[in-house]
Amino acid sequence: MIKNVEYPYYKLYISKKLNNGALDYFSKLVRSSQERILVLYNEQNKPIGCAILLLKDGSDRVELSYIFIKEDSRNKGYGNDLFNASFDWACKLKKDLTLRIQDINSCKEILLHMLEKRNANPIDTSYVYQHYINEETKRQWQTVLDKNFVRIKNFLEAQGFDCTSFEKSDSKILEEIYFEKKFDDRYDPNEIFQGNFGPFLPSYSFVSSKNGKSAALIMAIESDKESVVSQLISVTEKYKKSGAVLLCIIKFMGKAFDSKYKKIGYCVSSNNSQMLRVVGDTFQKIKYIKIKQSRYLIKHL
Repeated sequence: MIKNVEYPYYKLYISKKLNNGALDYFSKLVRSSQERILVLYNEQNKPIGCAILLLKDGSDRVELSYIFIKEDSRNKGYGNDLFNASFDWACKLKKDLTLRIQDINSCKEILLHMLEKRNANPIDTSYVYQHYINEETKRQWQTVLDKNFVRIKNFLEAQGFDCTSFEKSDSKILEEIYFEKKFDDRYDPNEIFQGNFGPFLPSYSFVSSKNGKSAALIMAIESDKESVVSQLISVTEKYKKSGAVLLCIIKFMGKAFDSKYKKIGYCVSSNNSQMLRVVGDTFQKIKYIKIKQSRYLIKHL
């Protein structure tokens, strides 16, 4: 049996029984009546799994953001039941369903088999990078900063670029970010600002500008109590070749490495050649974990 539950009910009666941090995180993001927390119960009426469905990409799609089955209930078809219920809900809304699969997912092959049966198509690939904050990685960051970024920072500032945190940015620049839609549409800055992906961190989020106009930005969130994540790294079309985004990266990484957090995370799309170059040339000199993830789309019936 599968039930849709509200977040307060999940928090009070389901969370401790499933004991999964990622579920707890994604369940907090459910805000719309078109989004779902689907809880799967076994024959004894005990919760054994859950799926989180969130609206994405301007609400044109439903994303199966997380799916979980308790370990002692796996390989019994329950995952397929949750997947089918998720797809049925997307079809009811007449929306396509998307799903991200990471290479490290222990259920990767099962999920790929379910996607194949639904004629899913891959639509993008990205890479998640994580740095644990410790004395070793702090020294590595300082070396990268001294050898690579100080010169770049000085050059960009000489070209008239400035970089400040959202906390201290001019209100006109922030209004431009929120209302003029100058940045890519993977994530709406307004949704990040409102906390739809996790608590927004204005002091860890930075915007570089020139002549009072925004050029590039990093918007950071707290994904859990120990991790700070750059949810969006983006640059306007006008300044794509300027290097302005590097100022935001320098500020964000410096702030994160000097923070209370234990881990830094950021995601880079395979289409973002500039950021992939930066990661390849510099950040790989800082001890890291790299996780490949692919997103698939299933057309609604």
